[in-house]
Amino acid sequence: MTFKNIAKKLERHYDVTIVNKDMKLSDEKFNASFGDQPIEKVLSYFSEIHAFDYTIKDKEIIIK
Repeated sequence: MTFKNIAKKLERHYDVTIVNKDMKLSDEKFNASFGDQPIEKVLSYFSEIHAFDYTIKDKEIIIK
């Protein structure tokens, strides 16, 4: 599944808004399952694989 689609699922699951400013990341494909992991752990996983920075402020996550 592309990260763009994963981000939509994460938004619904965690009730957050994800702003992705890394356009290359949008089309990257991943195969992962996170269950009830905290959003920080999920983002950390993707960040380690694709090397991006992100900030979390209230219910908005910005991927740089």
